Amino acid sequence: MSNKDIDKVRALVQNAKRGEKIVSLNLRGDIQLQIEELERDLIKLRDEDGELKSLGGNPKAKALAEQINALIAEAQDSTIDVLLRALPRKAWADLVAKHPSKDDGKEFDMSIYNDAVPACWVEPELDDETRDKLLEELTQGQWDQLVETVAWLNRGDQRVPFSALALRTLRNSGETSSSPAPSE
Repeated sequence: MSNKDIDKVRALVQNAKRGEKIVSLNLRGDIQLQIEELERDLIKLRDEDGELKSLGGNPKAKALAEQINALIAEAQDSTIDVLLRALPRKAWADLVAKHPSKDDGKEFDMSIYNDAVPACWVEPELDDETRDKLLEELTQGQWDQLVETVAWLNRGDQRVPFSALALRTLRNSGETSSSPAPSE
């Protein structure tokens, strides 16, 4: 290996960043039911007016649509984006050692995620007590989203990033770009 190669690798290591992903958590699950009820009322109005007729001129329909949009905005205001970051390999290995599997077919016990999720949590920056209370309030589905993301970050196959959509967009805009070689 040449000095140039060594310098390049050193620079890459110095600037290395572990994988990150965002999980959006809505903390107002009750809003969905309210939206569904208003949508049912909107469908009734549509059915009364005839399916082919626009509801845009119906003041009742407009009021319902405005209520739905207000609830959607409220749900968005009640959603937090949680930034999770992969752990260094040694830190992950330490967690695996701390949570040995009780099943011979598995590498570790699922209780690992009780420690791994908080360890991977980057943003929003919260004190431990607030973060732990938030985690206790989550539904199983929301918890599973966090667990799956942490598992992917620390155990997943993270290849060189590639976006087929961006490549197609650039090609369709007339710009030329060469696509990277697919990861093997």
